[in-house]
Amino acid sequence: MAQKDPLPMEPVWRFYLDEQEGWKWQRIGGDLTVIAESEIGWGNYESCLEDAKRQGYEFQPSQSAGPKGPSDRTWWY
Repeated sequence: MAQKDPLPMEPVWRFYLDEQEGWKWQRIGGDLTVIAESEIGWGNYESCLEDAKRQGYEFQPSQSAGPKGPSDRTWWY
């Protein structure tokens, strides 16, 4: 039986504090390479988030993994 290729992952955004305690963002591809990143460390998370939004960041809520209860009608969030 032929093995299926894994589905490609969408890029994800990472927000973190750098060594100087400035907030930075990175956009990371499915192969874990950095596609883009902030040029400076921001003094607060909100400013970093606004910069990421100017670069295309959109909030995406977590996706449910699917049914986890005793029946297919039971969902855990």
